[in-house]
Amino acid sequence: MTGFEWPWLLFAAPAPWLVRRLLPAARRVPPPALWIPFFDRVAGDARDYGSDGAGVAVAVVRRYALPAWAALVLAAARPAWEGEALYVWPLALAVILAMLAGLQATRRPPRVRALPAGHGRERRQ
Repeated sequence: MTGFEWPWLLFAAPAPWLVRRLLPAARRVPPPALWIPFFDRVAGDARDYGSDGAGVAVAVVRRYALPAWAALVLAAARPAWEGEALYVWPLALAVILAMLAGLQATRRPPRVRALPAGHGRERRQ
């Protein structure tokens, strides 16, 4: 059965939500100095989040931030297998390695094509 060596670290999971609720909002930055006229076509969601396109970056960060934070918190809690260690029969490992080696041996090497005349090593004058 799996468990965590540091389960108390899971209390850090709501930290981003607490920071967002308790700290004041950051000041709004001015629009970027570089204006790209076709940005709305390239980033189709830009018009949904504002004409400067900064909302697109915010949407992408929000989409991937929660899974990344959850993975980080779970990894920091040090998941571990609790109980008896499983015994693996050494001959089974040898059989698996032999099968994998046999699969690699049956693959054909890539075909090498000859270069046309005028290419390759030539004597320079």
